[in-house]
Amino acid sequence: MMTAVLTPVNLTLLLVAVGCLFGGIRCKGFSLGIVCVLFVAIWAGVLLRPLTVSNEVYGEQLIAAMQTFSALGTSVFVAVTGLCAGLSFAHGSRGGGIAFLVGCLMSCAGYTVIHIIDILDPSISCSVQGGILCGALTSTPGLSSICERPGMIASQAVRGYGCTYLGGVLSAVFAVRLCRTQKTEVREAAQAECADGKRLRAAPCVTVIGVCALFGNLLGSLILPGTGVMLGATGGILGTAMLLGCGLSKGKYVPEPSVLRIGKNLGLALFFTGTGVSAGLQIHALQPITVLYGLLVTWTALAVGFFCTGRFFGRFHLHRGCVIAGGMTSSPALGTLLQKCADPPLFQFSAAYFGALLSLTVLLYFL
Repeated sequence: MMTAVLTPVNLTLLLVAVGCLFGGIRCKGFSLGIVCVLFVAIWAGVLLRPLTVSNEVYGEQLIAAMQTFSALGTSVFVAVTGLCAGLSFAHGSRGGGIAFLVGCLMSCAGYTVIHIIDILDPSISCSVQGGILCGALTSTPGLSSICERPGMIASQAVRGYGCTYLGGVLSAVFAVRLCRTQKTEVREAAQAECADGKRLRAAPCVTVIGVCALFGNLLGSLILPGTGVMLGATGGILGTAMLLGCGLSKGKYVPEPSVLRIGKNLGLALFFTGTGVSAGLQIHALQPITVLYGLLVTWTALAVGFFCTGRFFGRFHLHRGCVIAGGMTSSPALGTLLQKCADPPLFQFSAAYFGALLSLTVLLYFL
């Protein structure tokens, strides 16, 4: 009866509803917002594990469905993020070069910790090291790159990734929460993003988002010539959406902001549900020492991000948060910032994201 009631679709809708309900509760002005869906989904995965063990067919169907929802949510959210970044870039956003550099430095800091761990604990295989690094920096494209390399054991890389990904996500989310946004800063960011918006008409946003997700997934599945590396779905969608956003901003059509906001929340809700349930089902396989190594990588990268953004951006906390979220390639962290400000400087997130992705892809070949 439970498997008949808790179908993947029903479970997803229930978790989104419960997560949004509890996320709206404020305590001394603080609320988790839509990020609460992630915590509710993790707890649901822990509770559902005995049911999936006793009913293997239901467990396989649930895992497959959650992976689909997670991929769909990521595609929608990243497509909307890329469109907004392209529009903001066309309106003259600055600081992209610095954000790119900070993203590179954060990945290099994480790799340095992994190299030290390799010296101190040589029992960890190269495949597990790569999984720990990608999980701690929440980089799915990096994991795909490791799994496709000759000589790497994909199952070990996935295990290291699974043990450290959750800690990386939660650390990044709470880190950007520390970036307190000032009211004047929010107002200036919103004005910068919406410049000349009154003279532009709305475009069919759902079609635009679908086109970005489709062609971005195709681009992300292609191997870059001479490198043997793929951008991954997230990188491909983000690049495609940014280009399309820049093109739309120069014409007479732009996406409707209200529809984009709905797309962001919908994508985040699906991503949090799929990722959280999968993490809860596999939480029993966590290895304490691997989790500790992952947290060391994550916290070192975040410390470098806080230091560098503090030097370059000073009191502009919203900019710091976007760069740190991009350097961690963390969509959940960006979603947390979107709860603070509807129009953050997304171009800096995109620049830091590409810097982190590029540097991490190169560093993985030195493992």
